[in-house]
Amino acid sequence: MASYSFQEYLDAKQSVDDRAVNLRIWEMLHRSLVALQNPGPIDVLELGCGSGAMLRRMLSGGLLAHCRYTAIDSDWQNIAQAQQAYPRRLAQTENQVAVEFIQADAFEFLQRPSVGPYHLVIAHAFLDLVDVPTVLQSIRASTLPGGFWTIT
Repeated sequence: MASYSFQEYLDAKQSVDDRAVNLRIWEMLHRSLVALQNPGPIDVLELGCGSGAMLRRMLSGGLLAHCRYTAIDSDWQNIAQAQQAYPRRLAQTENQVAVEFIQADAFEFLQRPSVGPYHLVIAHAFLDLVDVPTVLQSIRASTLPGGFWTIT
Protein backbone atom coordinates (compact mmCIF):
# COMPACT_ATOMS: atom_id res chain seq x y z
CA MET A 1 0.00 0.00 0.00
CA ALA A 2 1.37 3.40 -0.97
CA SER A 3 1.84 6.00 1.69
CA TYR A 4 1.47 9.72 1.14
CA SER A 5 2.71 12.66 3.14
CA PHE A 6 0.36 15.12 4.77
CA GLN A 7 1.61 17.75 2.33
CA GLU A 8 0.63 15.52 -0.63
CA TYR A 9 -2.82 15.16 0.95
CA LEU A 10 -3.16 18.95 1.30
CA ASP A 11 -2.14 19.44 -2.34
CA ALA A 12 -4.55 16.75 -3.54
CA LYS A 13 -7.54 18.34 -1.81
CA GLN A 14 -6.92 21.93 -2.97
CA SER A 15 -9.26 21.73 -5.95
CA VAL A 16 -12.02 20.30 -3.75
CA ASP A 17 -11.50 23.07 -1.19
CA ASP A 18 -11.49 25.70 -3.96
CA ARG A 19 -14.85 24.46 -5.23
CA ALA A 20 -16.26 24.38 -1.68
CA VAL A 21 -15.73 28.11 -1.08
CA ASN A 22 -19.00 29.82 -0.16
CA LEU A 23 -19.11 32.68 -2.67
CA ARG A 24 -21.41 34.80 -0.49
CA ILE A 25 -18.93 34.61 2.39
CA TRP A 26 -16.00 35.18 0.00
CA GLU A 27 -17.65 38.35 -1.38
CA MET A 28 -18.40 39.57 2.15
CA LEU A 29 -14.75 38.96 3.08
CA HIS A 30 -13.64 40.94 0.02
CA ARG A 31 -15.91 43.88 0.91
CA SER A 32 -14.66 43.83 4.50
CA LEU A 33 -11.03 43.84 3.38
CA VAL A 34 -11.67 46.74 1.00
CA ALA A 35 -13.32 48.65 3.84
CA LEU A 36 -10.17 48.14 5.95
CA GLN A 37 -7.87 49.64 3.34
CA ASN A 38 -6.12 52.64 4.74
CA PRO A 39 -2.84 54.43 4.00
CA GLY A 40 -0.92 51.71 5.80
CA PRO A 41 -0.95 47.99 5.10
CA ILE A 42 -3.48 45.71 6.73
CA ASP A 43 -2.15 42.94 8.95
CA VAL A 44 -3.42 39.40 8.37
CA LEU A 45 -2.70 36.34 10.50
CA GLU A 46 -3.42 32.83 9.30
CA LEU A 47 -3.34 30.08 11.92
CA GLY A 48 -2.73 26.58 10.59
CA CYS A 49 -1.65 27.73 7.12
CA GLY A 50 -0.74 24.23 5.93
CA SER A 51 0.85 24.36 2.49
CA GLY A 52 -0.39 27.91 1.83
CA ALA A 53 -3.63 27.11 0.01
CA MET A 54 -5.61 29.96 1.60
CA LEU A 55 -2.90 32.46 0.71
CA ARG A 56 -2.96 31.18 -2.88
CA ARG A 57 -6.73 31.34 -2.97
CA MET A 58 -6.82 34.89 -1.58
CA LEU A 59 -4.10 36.13 -3.96
CA SER A 60 -5.67 34.57 -7.04
CA GLY A 61 -9.09 35.87 -5.97
CA GLY A 62 -7.78 39.42 -5.65
CA LEU A 63 -8.59 39.66 -1.94
CA LEU A 64 -5.16 40.75 -0.75
CA ALA A 65 -3.61 44.12 -1.48
CA HIS A 66 -1.14 46.20 0.49
CA CYS A 67 -0.91 43.83 3.43
CA ARG A 68 1.43 41.99 5.75
CA TYR A 69 0.41 38.32 5.84
CA THR A 70 1.74 36.18 8.69
CA ALA A 71 1.20 32.46 8.15
CA ILE A 72 1.66 30.08 11.10
CA ASP A 73 1.82 26.30 11.12
CA SER A 74 3.24 23.89 13.68
CA ASP A 75 4.55 21.51 11.00
CA TRP A 76 7.88 22.60 9.53
CA GLN A 77 7.21 20.54 6.39
CA ASN A 78 4.03 22.54 5.73
CA ILE A 79 5.96 25.78 6.19
CA ALA A 80 8.73 24.60 3.86
CA GLN A 81 6.21 23.69 1.15
CA ALA A 82 4.38 27.01 1.50
CA GLN A 83 7.65 28.97 1.34
CA GLN A 84 8.69 27.11 -1.78
CA ALA A 85 5.39 27.83 -3.54
CA TYR A 86 4.94 31.44 -2.45
CA PRO A 87 7.29 33.18 -4.93
CA ARG A 88 5.29 31.66 -7.81
CA ARG A 89 2.07 32.92 -6.24
CA LEU A 90 3.48 36.40 -5.65
CA ALA A 91 4.43 36.65 -9.33
CA GLN A 92 0.73 36.32 -10.19
CA THR A 93 -0.20 39.57 -8.45
CA GLU A 94 0.86 43.18 -8.67
CA ASN A 95 -0.40 43.93 -5.15
CA GLN A 96 2.01 44.67 -2.32
CA VAL A 97 1.78 41.58 -0.15
CA ALA A 98 4.58 40.83 2.31
CA VAL A 99 4.39 37.27 3.61
CA GLU A 100 6.14 35.74 6.58
CA PHE A 101 5.87 32.00 7.24
CA ILE A 102 6.53 30.96 10.83
CA GLN A 103 6.79 27.44 12.19
CA ALA A 104 5.18 27.68 15.63
CA ASP A 105 2.45 26.34 17.83
CA ALA A 106 -0.55 28.67 17.38
CA PHE A 107 -1.24 29.02 21.12
CA GLU A 108 2.38 29.79 21.93
CA PHE A 109 2.58 32.25 19.03
CA LEU A 110 -0.56 34.11 20.11
CA GLN A 111 0.86 34.49 23.63
CA ARG A 112 4.03 36.26 22.44
CA PRO A 113 4.09 39.91 23.55
CA SER A 114 5.20 41.06 20.09
CA VAL A 115 2.27 39.43 18.27
CA GLY A 116 -0.43 41.51 16.63
CA PRO A 117 -2.71 43.13 16.65
CA TYR A 118 -4.24 42.03 13.35
CA HIS A 119 -6.99 43.41 11.15
CA LEU A 120 -7.93 39.89 10.01
CA VAL A 121 -7.34 36.48 11.58
CA ILE A 122 -7.90 33.39 9.42
CA ALA A 123 -8.22 29.91 10.92
CA HIS A 124 -9.72 27.46 8.42
CA ALA A 125 -9.89 23.74 9.12
CA PHE A 126 -8.42 24.64 12.49
CA LEU A 127 -11.07 24.75 15.21
CA ASP A 128 -11.58 20.99 15.16
CA LEU A 129 -7.93 20.63 16.21
CA VAL A 130 -7.86 22.96 19.21
CA ASP A 131 -9.59 23.92 22.44
CA VAL A 132 -12.11 26.40 20.99
CA PRO A 133 -12.73 28.66 24.03
CA THR A 134 -9.00 29.07 24.60
CA VAL A 135 -8.14 29.82 20.98
CA LEU A 136 -11.06 32.25 20.58
CA GLN A 137 -9.86 34.24 23.59
CA SER A 138 -6.37 34.39 22.11
CA ILE A 139 -7.67 35.39 18.69
CA ARG A 140 -9.87 38.11 20.18
CA ALA A 141 -6.91 39.51 22.11
CA SER A 142 -4.84 39.56 18.89
CA THR A 143 -7.45 41.37 16.78
CA LEU A 144 -7.60 45.13 16.33
CA PRO A 145 -10.84 46.94 17.24
CA GLY A 146 -12.92 46.84 14.06
CA GLY A 147 -10.98 43.84 12.80
CA PHE A 148 -12.56 40.49 12.07
CA TRP A 149 -12.02 36.74 11.84
CA THR A 150 -12.83 34.08 9.33
CA ILE A 151 -12.68 30.72 11.06
CA THR A 152 -13.99 27.18 10.66
